[in-house]
Amino acid sequence: MENKSHELEVAILAAKEAGKVLEKYFDTEILKEYKEDDTPVTKADREAEDVIKKIIYDNFPEHSIIGEETGHTKKQESYTWHIDPLDGTRNFANGIPFFGVSIALAKDSDLIVGVVYNPVTQSLFYAEKNKGAYLNDKKIFVSKEPLNSNSRSR
Repeated sequence: MENKSHELEVAILAAKEAGKVLEKYFDTEILKEYKEDDTPVTKADREAEDVIKKIIYDNFPEHSIIGEETGHTKKQESYTWHIDPLDGTRNFANGIPFFGVSIALAKDSDLIVGVVYNPVTQSLFYAEKNKGAYLNDKKIFVSKEPLNSNSRSR
């Protein structure tokens, strides 16, 4: 995409830097802990979230952040970042390469930027309001093909 906003550029940078943290720990004997809701969390989750938050605050110190691991850091601004530093922790912790970094930015309640990055496959999905969605800088579209009767769930 040409003319990415600064917000989207920051989200992409944060996702890729967090991805480096996840790569460092992926397929290792990483210790799993369990949160109160019985979902797993690892050192990789926490480190990746710290990296993302630092990058966001270095660029947008007045923005709020809601992090999967650290909760809500509310500021006096209408912009809120939503972060899941390791979406798919259970897969990650079991050596299954289907996980990613998820970052979104909302202005008030309107989502304006979204990024999902899988560091294992280097698949970078991103979208910006009114500019479309992309996979590794190639525009993607919803299929116009009707659902095949063989692919419908029964």
